[in-house]
Amino acid sequence: MKKLHHLLLAFLLFAMLPAAYMLFQNDNNARKDYEAFLLSEYAKIPQADAASEKLPDMPEMAGVMDYFMTMDPKTKQVPLDRLTKARKATDLAKQRSMDPMPEWTSVPANMGGRARTMMWDPNDPTHNKAWAGSVTGGLWYNDDVSYEESEWIPVESMWASLSISVITYDPNNSQIFYVGTGEAETARIIYRESSGVGVGIYKSMDGGQSWSLLPSTERFKYITDVVVRNENGNSVIYAAAASGIYKGEIQESNTNGLWRSEDGGENWEQVLPMIPGEDMPYAVSDIELGADNKLYVGSAATVDLKGGATIFTSDEGTSGSWTVNETYKFLIEGQSYYKYPERIVLACAPSDENRVYAGVSVGYQDSGDGFIKFQANYFIRSDDKGESWYEVQLPATSPKNWAYLSWHAMAIEVHPLDADFVYAGGLDLYVTPNGGFSWNKVTDWALMYYGGGDDYVHGDQHDIAFNPGEPNEAIFSSDGGIFFTNESNDLSPVFTEANVGFNTLQFYTCALHPEEEIFLGGLQDNGTLRYDGEPLTINSMATGGDGAYCFIDEDTPNNWITTVYYTTIAGWEGQYTMSYNQWSKGTFVNPMDYDDNNDALYGNSCRFNGELADQIYRINGLPREQGISILYLNTGTSVPFSHVKVSPFSDDEVTLFVGSQSGRMFRIENAQSTEYNITEITSNEWPIANISCIAVGGSEDTLLVTFSNYGVNSIWQSTDGGDNWQSKEANLPDIPVRWAIYHPEGSAQAMIATETGVWICKNLNEDDAVWEPGGVNYPNVRTDMLQMRTSDNMVLAATHGRGLIFTNWDFDQTVPVDEVAETILNVYPNPATDFIQVDLPENILEATISVYDIQGKKVYSGFQKATSRIDIQSLPAGNYVIRMESDGKMIGSSKLVKK
Repeated sequence: MKKLHHLLLAFLLFAMLPAAYMLFQNDNNARKDYEAFLLSEYAKIPQADAASEKLPDMPEMAGVMDYFMTMDPKTKQVPLDRLTKARKATDLAKQRSMDPMPEWTSVPANMGGRARTMMWDPNDPTHNKAWAGSVTGGLWYNDDVSYEESEWIPVESMWASLSISVITYDPNNSQIFYVGTGEAETARIIYRESSGVGVGIYKSMDGGQSWSLLPSTERFKYITDVVVRNENGNSVIYAAAASGIYKGEIQESNTNGLWRSEDGGENWEQVLPMIPGEDMPYAVSDIELGADNKLYVGSAATVDLKGGATIFTSDEGTSGSWTVNETYKFLIEGQSYYKYPERIVLACAPSDENRVYAGVSVGYQDSGDGFIKFQANYFIRSDDKGESWYEVQLPATSPKNWAYLSWHAMAIEVHPLDADFVYAGGLDLYVTPNGGFSWNKVTDWALMYYGGGDDYVHGDQHDIAFNPGEPNEAIFSSDGGIFFTNESNDLSPVFTEANVGFNTLQFYTCALHPEEEIFLGGLQDNGTLRYDGEPLTINSMATGGDGAYCFIDEDTPNNWITTVYYTTIAGWEGQYTMSYNQWSKGTFVNPMDYDDNNDALYGNSCRFNGELADQIYRINGLPREQGISILYLNTGTSVPFSHVKVSPFSDDEVTLFVGSQSGRMFRIENAQSTEYNITEITSNEWPIANISCIAVGGSEDTLLVTFSNYGVNSIWQSTDGGDNWQSKEANLPDIPVRWAIYHPEGSAQAMIATETGVWICKNLNEDDAVWEPGGVNYPNVRTDMLQMRTSDNMVLAATHGRGLIFTNWDFDQTVPVDEVAETILNVYPNPATDFIQVDLPENILEATISVYDIQGKKVYSGFQKATSRIDIQSLPAGNYVIRMESDGKMIGSSKLVKK
């Protein structure tokens, strides 16, 4: 009978082989099809490979990478509505959570990330208070922005969107403020991270102390400007709305336009004419009021390049009252090369109702790949309230156009007392004293690499605001936060940085010292920063550009590695750089990991365009000497690897885990040698999507894999080295998961980094696992990476808009201990009454043995050798869990019944 049973089982297994093979083949073919789709899309993007001309930052490439990491693989779109739903679900989960969660502390920073809007507080009698909005860091205020040591204060960390685009107030009631959300500038023309999506307009009735979202504006995902106009004593709101694109899902075009409300934002009417020949309104880029209260509106191109470079004027502001000026639209369309009309930015002279200026953005296509670039080719002026316009001198044409990223960075403002004195900002700031006939370049962004100076203002200008109470004071917002001058009427003004506490830095990565409070972090447009206890400033910068992965050597923490986009690597001993090489491999923020034992760096070689596919590079001898070798994997993967993980259990023999953008995963053994072994551990149940992180638990058998796309099952765990996988998505909202870590004291508890902050699971090994937001004070901000050290359980989080944040994540002993262990301990007798004995495994000479009650409370702990006899007489009758640990790692566990 037994033999017959074995024969029957063998027959069944044999019969199942064709079906299993077909399932594997179908899965493999689907992943290859997805890889082909990715490569075809990458081929449409210029500079999707390492650029021959290194720019200080490449915001467009950050957006490219993030788009493909987060889009829904089925729809090939980033779904705007799901981020809003996820934020609401996160807020609700925070309200419901009763479990104790970590308290988080921000790493202090006196430098800022990208800020698009500012406003001087109309209710401050000293004229010193200012407000500023960050594109992913929320709304802030400063009680005295003119004082260098005055600190910025965040208004609210839990808004449904921290993407602030504009702030203004009601001239008839200065206690009423309006804040628009959504960064249209980077969402319409290029790919952009989903955290830039807005949720409408927030309103305050008490000078900014409390806020509420106007329900009528929730459909407006991208607000580019808001103006409140006094119309015969009535406060009328004008809101500029534009569509946004994520290379797939486009905001409905009927939300474009200029929206007018006479009742404080309860009801709205779109008042601009339709684009000729199109059934859609214009997309609006700017609204300005002349000194006589006349309305001036500039358009931007819609997502399909319609209706750009058009200027509208009106005295009434109502539908049918607009004069449309398409002079420059037609002029641009008549060109053979610079032929795409785009964004108009306006500035009215407060001292002269006739004088208006405008910058005109023009698109061009130089690589035949379908991607349009934009620069400001015209600077125009009107001396008759916008009835006619003529060109004046461009602020700069060499070595680049003054606003060569005009889709992203372009601002104009006229001095309150002099209609001829104009500021224009693109990469840098320029001043004209004569209405545009000559210009002075007054700032130099590159001084950030030399500690700043009188001319230093960070690159990429977004807003300029003169102090109404002190006209020669002005503030400027850029990709590096806020800057101030009290010499705004000077041709060589002195600028000071006004970023104390303005912690809106957009980090991609982070690393922490194994024992001290020393951190590294790579971030957008502000390089890689080193924190050593003093607030972060430009002097904290180790390397510039867009910072990427960074590492602090755990064995020799005086050594660290910093990288810039596309695998430009610097090795450091202390603060002295030993080597600096541009390897020109991989993707933008290129996935890599560092082997502390062997001082070697492993990273993805494959570029966006598919060159160097199926390769991992190894750079040896860090930090002093850099020699590169290649691991040719021959897995058939044609797209970049999206995650690289060095096993923490590696010593002289290195094990790597790598994941791909199509959801394939491999274990590479002996990666340090030329005779490495590769095993695929992809599950057929996995989504065809981007693997964002691979975490290793108590051994290489315990693995947690995350995916960063919308619309997929994002979290999977294996307890047998990848042979079998189980979904751990549980109650998590549909959000991109970007990183994961296990708690070092037990892999039943894990933390993940998501689009809405961090989440923690305390019962990961149970079928009914539950995820909860990981801290009531953690901001509602996209988080890209988590790093943890075992000496004190400190976790460092890299947020994309609120800087670096850290906490001490204690293992929750209140949760019943039911760890997945590689060894089930030999405990006898069991059940027991007085004493038990615990045998140590053959390869373990000594260990710490702990006993926990069913609530997870530790009731016994002792250091043991060989066979251990433990007195349990004092313990109440009930169920217990015994855990054994050695060298900081869990060896095994067993359940115990005390009679």
